Amino acid sequence: MHTPAQTSFKGFWTEFSRIKNQQLNLKNNTVNFSIMPVEPLSAKTTAIGILSAQLVLGIVTAGMFWFFLSFESAKSSIAGSMVAVFSSVHILRLVFQAAPQNPKKIANTLYLMEALKFLITGVLFGVAVILLKAMFFPLIIGYIVAVFVYWLSLLVV
Repeated sequence: MHTPAQTSFKGFWTEFSRIKNQQLNLKNNTVNFSIMPVEPLSAKTTAIGILSAQLVLGIVTAGMFWFFLSFESAKSSIAGSMVAVFSSVHILRLVFQAAPQNPKKIANTLYLMEALKFLITGVLFGVAVILLKAMFFPLIIGYIVAVFVYWLSLLVV
């Protein structure tokens, strides 16, 4: 008679052998190393994750500016991050609208919205510098961090 530890150990090796045999797919000379199927994330979940990452890293960057420099630099940094986040939200409103459209209209609308995104970004930078009296270096660093998160997420997803 086997002890529970020996039984579970035997079960482990049986399951391991079964998975190993499933993974070896000799057709097309490929090997499948995934044990569990990976389901793609929905577009809305991915977009919300990207915006959340932009916000979190913007806050972290502002916190670092506050710790090492001053509250004014932190305020400028968070303003730069918010410029990137708000311009991304503007594009996402268009992408997730429910009305079905033909592909040509979607492409034309995306081009128009991207141009509008540049205009919104410029206006928000103007507001940050003129009205908020933001410091330029922390403002740009906050913006770069948030945009870097956006571009890096495109490589990952």
